Amino acid sequence: YWFDFKHHKPLLKTLIDFVTTDMNNSVALQIQKLVSTKLDEFKNRKSIMHTITHSPPSPIVPKISNSGVFELYEAHPLEIARQLTFSEYNIYKKIRPWECLQNAWNREGKEENAPYI
Repeated sequence: YWFDFKHHKPLLKTLIDFVTTDMNNSVALQIQKLVSTKLDEFKNRKSIMHTITHSPPSPIVPKISNSGVFELYEAHPLEIARQLTFSEYNIYKKIRPWECLQNAWNREGKEENAPYI
């Protein structure tokens, strides 16, 4: 997969070295052209910038009971959902597209092929 090479420079260099030195045929030329095209696309791609157009909502702070101990049932459900969303997002954003292919998370080598699923 291209993702393997895009983010792993030594692997990309190994591929280019192999194609240019060990392969001397039309397939090698096609691979070189493909790698060059993909690299150009990657360099010319504009990064997506997410802009926030409004302030985040104010937190819903629970009232502390007379005992001074916080109990989870005292927290507002919406605030619990917000905090879980923040927490889960940090895990979710690590998932790479190839981890979702061909049930990689259920197969042998799943720790290497789909570490975040």
